[in-house]
Amino acid sequence: MRLILAFAAALPLIAADQRFPADAGIVDVTAEPYLADRSGASDATAAIQRALDENPSANRIIYLPKGTYLISDTLRWPGGRGEGQAAKRTILQGEHRDETILRLRDACPGFGAEAAQAEDDQGRPQGKAMIWTGVAPAQRFRNAIRNLTIDLGAGNPGAIGARFNTSNQGGVFEVTIRAGADSGRIGLDLGYTGEIGPMLVRNLRVVGCDIGVHSWGAVNSITMQDVHLEGQRTVGISNFEQVLSIEGLIARDVPLVIDNRSGGGVLTLIGAALTTDRPAEAAIRNRGYCYARDLAAAGYALAVANQAGTKADVAGPAVDEYVSHQPLANAFAPEAVPRALHLPIRRSPEVPWDPPETWASPLAYGGMPSDGSDDTAAIQAAIDSGATTVYLPNGTWQLSGTLELRGNVRRFLGCEASVIGESVIDIVAGTADVVAIERLEFLPIHEPGPRLRRTAK
Repeated sequence: MRLILAFAAALPLIAADQRFPADAGIVDVTAEPYLADRSGASDATAAIQRALDENPSANRIIYLPKGTYLISDTLRWPGGRGEGQAAKRTILQGEHRDETILRLRDACPGFGAEAAQAEDDQGRPQGKAMIWTGVAPAQRFRNAIRNLTIDLGAGNPGAIGARFNTSNQGGVFEVTIRAGADSGRIGLDLGYTGEIGPMLVRNLRVVGCDIGVHSWGAVNSITMQDVHLEGQRTVGISNFEQVLSIEGLIARDVPLVIDNRSGGGVLTLIGAALTTDRPAEAAIRNRGYCYARDLAAAGYALAVANQAGTKADVAGPAVDEYVSHQPLANAFAPEAVPRALHLPIRRSPEVPWDPPETWASPLAYGGMPSDGSDDTAAIQAAIDSGATTVYLPNGTWQLSGTLELRGNVRRFLGCEASVIGESVIDIVAGTADVVAIERLEFLPIHEPGPRLRRTAK
């Protein structure tokens, strides 16, 4: 049995449809009292914004069923209860990546050329965002955008798909951002404010825009996996000072795939396939620190144009391993050629997303979130029901003693719930080869609380 600990960050690769039971505690923007139009015929901005505003910093999933949601202004994360509680613990999630579409109205006022300023006084490109999730300081815990498409419409050259910020946990998962030839300043902006991250971007596709992904600032690191860039007009990824780690990058028809713009920028790139049919000088331009391996850059005059460290450029199309600065010698084997270990990267195995009608919940066994009562027995009963997915509806669940994950369980899903109490969740041998534990917050963080243990039985 293999174990996946996903919590509020990386999920295993998921099926296209993600549906939840009616009692999971999610906020459906198409239901009462919000009634957002998902036909694309009328504006849904106010309805979605109301759903966000009425659930501030609550670890709630603001859920968009399949459909097209027409918006005409920025969707802003809610303020919450003061600066430290603002714009955090909010998850915007679609039912289906390709069939849940947030679409900006064509030629939308405020998103035109007047918004597409070149840069501010700190060198950050400007525009107006469809989604905005808060600014520094690094208190934007557990924010996420999941499983939907962001469409920048037509005639919106100043539009930014999402200005996204999260801290420690959270990220952007299973998201497509697309723009037409006359739209899109930035697809995903991870550099409009300071102190973004640590965070994860996983399974992101950006089509069009001047800049595909923008990152800025020396803290707190951004990790990306499986990023697909296509047709950016200026640059695929622009990085200034940030620590950026990318595994599994595909880029097509991008004049400059990565611009590591500054002396303090740290770029690690593992496994990339970069192709262009148009004349282009370099796939990567480096002015900071760069390590790359298993890089293919077809159609570019150079794989890496290096303006830092050794200042040695690298020709393509295939690069086994590259480092921009002279590597340190091995003190135990000074005659050896400095080289990384090239350890394999093991991908998280897929866990099927079961139909929600088959899930089991402690609600059916007397459990109730946020009532102060011990829920251990009710959760154990749900686990022992024979269901392959056990879910904890949104809220706070109290544990004591030992809870065993066993039997047929292959997904233990939190619906962004919290778990408290000095206890042990023991993962024991069951029928599933893989068990995923995800979208749970274990509290308290700095005192004895729930902990995980794996036991062979």
